[in-house]
Amino acid sequence: MKLHAAGKASRWFVYQKIVVVFVLLLLPLISMNIWLNYKGMSTTKHAILNSSLAGASFYSKQLDKEMYFIRNLQLQLLNDKDLQKLSFRGGMLENYEEVELIEQARDRLTMLTVSSEYVVNAGVYVENIGKTISTVSGVTNIPNDEMRLISSLMSATPKPSFYRSGDRIFFIETENNGSIWSYIEISKPRLLEALTEIAKLYPESEVLLGNEEWGTVLTTAREPGESAGILGLAEGEEMHDSDTPMIKKNEGHQLLYYPK
Repeated sequence: MKLHAAGKASRWFVYQKIVVVFVLLLLPLISMNIWLNYKGMSTTKHAILNSSLAGASFYSKQLDKEMYFIRNLQLQLLNDKDLQKLSFRGGMLENYEEVELIEQARDRLTMLTVSSEYVVNAGVYVENIGKTISTVSGVTNIPNDEMRLISSLMSATPKPSFYRSGDRIFFIETENNGSIWSYIEISKPRLLEALTEIAKLYPESEVLLGNEEWGTVLTTAREPGESAGILGLAEGEEMHDSDTPMIKKNEGHQLLYYPK
């Protein structure tokens, strides 16, 4: 009986050694598999992030170019010779000549409006004729609602990139010591649509337009409070010297910034 028990113990010991050897051989394979999976996930994540980074950079630059294009048209309008003539000689023009110049100004405003899908209204106020001319309100004597609104926005200091009134967004410029005002209303739905397209490039991402001083002009975030921390971080010293996208962390979230 003792010999039999010893034989069983010996077989059990051999079995244990086989199991141990098997596990020791299997561990490197399992570790290698885990490492390869991790590297694969990391590579895929970086590829997606780099693709999103490139896409965000491209669409941000396109939007920036579109806004620059609109601003450039606005400056060209202010220097238009017919509008300048209307401003300088407004009180000395014959009625028919004044009407002709006003109609030419309306044509220029119409061309500006149709030149970009982001523009919903373009107008000018000419002090010497006491009128506002716009693609929405037409030719209107002052004072009127449009002039009051633009006048109230112009009191903001320092001068912002975007002027805001409720849900409305404007570009405003002046010429001839304030005797001509030019104002362009930007479509908030269209602008928000453009920001949403950028946000779609990366899962669970949000896009905002604004700065720390003036706050959020527009954001795709569902919770407006989320923008405050992002703006504070985006306005950091390291962002001012950079024109390239950056990745930073804020409250446990990874954030992609394109400083435009």
